[in-house]
Amino acid sequence: MTYDEYIQNPMGKKNAVMSNREMYRLMYTNKWNAIKLRENGFIKYELYSSKNEYFVHMKIPSEVVPKFYYDTIIRFYIPDGKASLGMERTISNYSVQFYSNDPSFVFTFAHAFKKNDLLIKDLEPKMSKLAIREKAEEKNPRDQVGYVKSLYFAYLEMRSLNLFAKTRWEGIAKPYAKTVWKNTVTHADDKVAD
Repeated sequence: MTYDEYIQNPMGKKNAVMSNREMYRLMYTNKWNAIKLRENGFIKYELYSSKNEYFVHMKIPSEVVPKFYYDTIIRFYIPDGKASLGMERTISNYSVQFYSNDPSFVFTFAHAFKKNDLLIKDLEPKMSKLAIREKAEEKNPRDQVGYVKSLYFAYLEMRSLNLFAKTRWEGIAKPYAKTVWKNTVTHADDKVAD
C-alpha cells in the first residue's frame, strides 16, 4: 500500500471503498489547519534514509493537550519486484509502514497494522506489547486498518512540505540506523501514561 492509497482507502484495495472519505478529508484538513495555526506553522520533523528506504519522523501535536506531541513515523520502501521505483524522482509509489504512539493508533489499530504488515518492524519494541498481541475487541472488533488522525496529519504536512519529492531529502536526510529510535521515540505505554 502506498501512502496515497492509505489516504484513499485505509482498508486496502481488496476491501469495499470506504464511505465518508470526503467527510474525513475535510474534517482532518480543517483540524490540521487549526493545529498548524496554534503551532505558528511549525511542525518538528526529521528525515532519515538508507538505500531505497526513507523515514519521516514527525512530532504531531495533540489536538487537545497544548505542547504535547506524538511520535509519528512513516517508512517508505521499495517492495519486492519493483526495483524500478528507485529510479523515480518521488517516493509516492513506494510502499509504506507506520508507527505512532497516538492512543488511537495504540488502542484501536496497532494489532490490525501489524497483522497487515503495516507496522514498522524496527519500532515494534516501542509499541505496547498488549496492543500488538491482542486485537482491540471493543474499538476495532473486525481488526481492520482504518484512519488514524496522526497519520492523516503527517500526510497533509508531507504534502505541504513537498516531502514526496526525493530532491527535498538531499542534504538534510540523516543516515538511517534502527538505533536512532532508542532516544528519539517515546514508548507507546509511556506516552499514553503521560
